[in-house]
Amino acid sequence: MDKGAVMKTCNKCGEEKPMSDFSKKLKSLRELCKSCDSAKQQTRRVRLHMADGTVKDVMWKHRRPYIAKAVSWERYTLGGAPQVITATPTKNNLLHPELDRIRDERKQAYSKLDEADERARDGFVYIIEVPGQHWLKIGHARDPYQRVKGVKSFLTEDPKVRHMVYTDDRMRDEKIVHEALETYRHSSGKELFECGYELAKEVLDDNVGVRPRGRWVPRYSQQNSLFNDSPPRR
Repeated sequence: MDKGAVMKTCNKCGEEKPMSDFSKKLKSLRELCKSCDSAKQQTRRVRLHMADGTVKDVMWKHRRPYIAKAVSWERYTLGGAPQVITATPTKNNLLHPELDRIRDERKQAYSKLDEADERARDGFVYIIEVPGQHWLKIGHARDPYQRVKGVKSFLTEDPKVRHMVYTDDRMRDEKIVHEALETYRHSSGKELFECGYELAKEVLDDNVGVRPRGRWVPRYSQQNSLFNDSPPRR
């Protein structure tokens, strides 16, 4: 052993050993030396009850290949009584089989809800503003505040719903608003417009809403004073 080697004491055996005898743990070293840690891993077991009726007893760290076929499982330490785990103790631990079933059911429920939202015509045409940006996002959604979450994922600033108008046909009214603001459309996105908030709000208020029966003509007009001096299309 080199006299100048940096030493560390194992919390299990109490022996002072060189740093190379300890496994890495994130930016530091484990409290147990490699030999004591290996012995501890041997005592941490999991008993898996497989779908075909067999029972497998493996080390805890080797459990993952068997989880898909396991019906239930028990975590225990050699020399002690098995402990039935009904939830995930830590982020990386073995998932309980019932948790997989619940997640599948929730995924199917959300999928059906998304399909219902896609079929429904009513909803809102909204204006989303992002602090520090020179554009507005104008689109349609059943719930604009849920749509904000998707916009926030690629921005550093928090977007806000500045205005929204309820309509019986959100796709139709979004198209009308986009046509009214066509000359202000940003080149990087079909729902982004480089216009003032007051102009966008007026267009929404005039053209979005529940329609009366019969023929209806959009109210926006390029003769409106707010549309004068429109910037050229990019």
